[in-house]
Amino acid sequence: GTTKLTWYDDGSSCEYTDAGFNSLNDSPTALYYKNGLVTDHKFLNLDFYLEGLYDPMAHRMNSAVGSIPGPGFEGVADSVQVEIHLASPYSTVIFTSGKIELRMQGHARALVPASLNDNYYITVKHRNSIATVSSLPVSFSGTEISYNFTDMASKAYSNNMVQMTDGKWAFYAGDVNQDGAVDTADLSPVDNDASVFAGGYLDTDVNGDGIVDTADMTLVDNNSANFVSAANP
Repeated sequence: GTTKLTWYDDGSSCEYTDAGFNSLNDSPTALYYKNGLVTDHKFLNLDFYLEGLYDPMAHRMNSAVGSIPGPGFEGVADSVQVEIHLASPYSTVIFTSGKIELRMQGHARALVPASLNDNYYITVKHRNSIATVSSLPVSFSGTEISYNFTDMASKAYSNNMVQMTDGKWAFYAGDVNQDGAVDTADLSPVDNDASVFAGGYLDTDVNGDGIVDTADMTLVDNNSANFVSAANP
């Protein structure tokens, strides 16, 4: 099974030192003492960016305000969900993860059953982005599987990503109602929330800055005008 390995630090029981055993800064402790686990599952390592949260100047995503476990906590951008689909038919989902953390640098890691040893499509879902699929079935023959969406449009099925100004590729933003398309059905709730200055961890807050406003409307409107929708095998 899977057993968690969790640090316990009461302020004095753990310390960072240099080679001479001189104490170094270890605060905040969450950044220095990383919890882990022992598992018989496989690790699926994914790299991807979300258009709504991505900052091309910083080459990373911002943290969605109000996201769990919290804005900026340990570098978390938001949470996502991963599905593993059969190569044929794609419509058959053989595994769905719980919510997993997406780091601001674009990294996410999911545990998948060790019994998965074939080639499968990987689908990533986010609460207000277009669900995006790997371009081809990915081999799960090893104990650790890695897939990077960020460096080429062709990493996504049907090249279904947007290129950011720094050259990186990201998942389209704006599918607020998660029906697989960015259209007026998404623009309407964003417009409604913007008109009442709604704020917090809302699906209509497409850029994750904690308030629904014209910046969110622009993202949705642009992708709607370009008829952005999900592409599946």
